[in-house]
Amino acid sequence: MDNIILRSALNDKIIHALVNFHRVIEDYPITKDTKGYNYMYASLDSVLSAIRKPLASCNLVVVQSMSNTDNLDYPTVITTLYHSSGQWLESQLAIRPTKSDAQGVGSSISYARRYSILALLNLAPEDDDGAEASKPGKNMADMMKIKEHNNNVKKAEESGLTVGHLYAKSNVSKGILVDLQEELQELWEALDV
Repeated sequence: MDNIILRSALNDKIIHALVNFHRVIEDYPITKDTKGYNYMYASLDSVLSAIRKPLASCNLVVVQSMSNTDNLDYPTVITTLYHSSGQWLESQLAIRPTKSDAQGVGSSISYARRYSILALLNLAPEDDDGAEASKPGKNMADMMKIKEHNNNVKKAEESGLTVGHLYAKSNVSKGILVDLQEELQELWEALDV
């Protein structure tokens, strides 16, 4: 994931407007309204709904557009904050989709749009995911199974066993591994922002 920040030659008016925006936005909390695997997060719609009026009251507007890197499966979200004076700040966030199908690309674009806006405006939803991610997991039994699985993988590698032998000896289901992989991928992506 790459992030590039650009700005207009002058930025005194837009910075002043951003200071005022932060005074106003306090009355418009961004709430987590969407359920993920084991957490809640603020949807793109809730972020946009919370910021539109406060931005407009400070003569600011956010515009988002897209471009692609050399690889067509690697979208770049361009988030530009404009002030009525013509001054602007821009963030470009290229994010690699976890899946190359339409759903995976769309999901990564939505994710990049949401977090680009939050980062550019220096905002965080109530009880940001980082706080949740730092809490001990409620699936401790699954984590213990994964630890046992990892130990079995190490033993299997040392003794030359195949993956089939390993699964036959492990009490970790493939479903648990897939669920944990998806959960860890989302947490990892959240840390990169």
